[in-house]
Amino acid sequence: MSINWFEFNGTRSDRMELLIAEKSIYNAPQRDVELIHVPGRNGDVLIDHGGWNNVDVSYTVQFVGLPEKAPQLRQWLQATGYGVLRDSYQPDYFRYGVFVSQMNPEEIARKVGRLQLIFSCKPFLYWAYTDATTQDKITLNASSGSITSATGATVSGGSATIANPEAYASQPYIKITAGSGSVSLYIGNKQYSFSGISSYIEVDSELMSAYKGSTLSNDKVLFTSFPVLEPGNNTIQVSQGITKVEIIPRWRRI
Repeated sequence: MSINWFEFNGTRSDRMELLIAEKSIYNAPQRDVELIHVPGRNGDVLIDHGGWNNVDVSYTVQFVGLPEKAPQLRQWLQATGYGVLRDSYQPDYFRYGVFVSQMNPEEIARKVGRLQLIFSCKPFLYWAYTDATTQDKITLNASSGSITSATGATVSGGSATIANPEAYASQPYIKITAGSGSVSLYIGNKQYSFSGISSYIEVDSELMSAYKGSTLSNDKVLFTSFPVLEPGNNTIQVSQGITKVEIIPRWRRI
């Protein structure tokens, strides 16, 4: 009989001596919308803020460890900020979550009944590969016209076609290697231009930021909307000067 588990920030629940009885998801992620009533007008005005709200994921567990391990359990779960959350129920996906439920170390130490551990998670499920933080890297070598990928991207006539297999646009990480000066990356019919780069520049569409290593490079970005990979095929082309493009697509679904 297999034992269900969840993994948070790289540590599995069974290593922390938690036995999982069940997993629950409270509601599906909801669109971040606002309804405004206008006196004298039929129907409320709908304002769509263009995003999705967090969703709660909970695990009902029983702690079977020694009482002195309770503080270690609390320290693990109450880490600062979002962490990678995955489990045996959906091992091919992971979420970004933060632990939000109350935890009483004395209650844990006494092993009183079952505990409910609740994580507030960002709305999307992301593809997981060999581990929760590794996602497929697509590499386009512009000089040779070759491309490597585990997701079946193809290259033809100086351009690459990357197929997004999910129904939602992804917000990729992109590293562009070039000489120096101004270059452009084309995804579909959209152009993303950069000026004054040297060696390479990194773009993170989730963070809506550009950088080189630990140095911010937003001043070198000549666009306001960051790159996305739409559902279906996405054609990738590059201007002169770019020798390589590396893309971590971050395929995702609700």
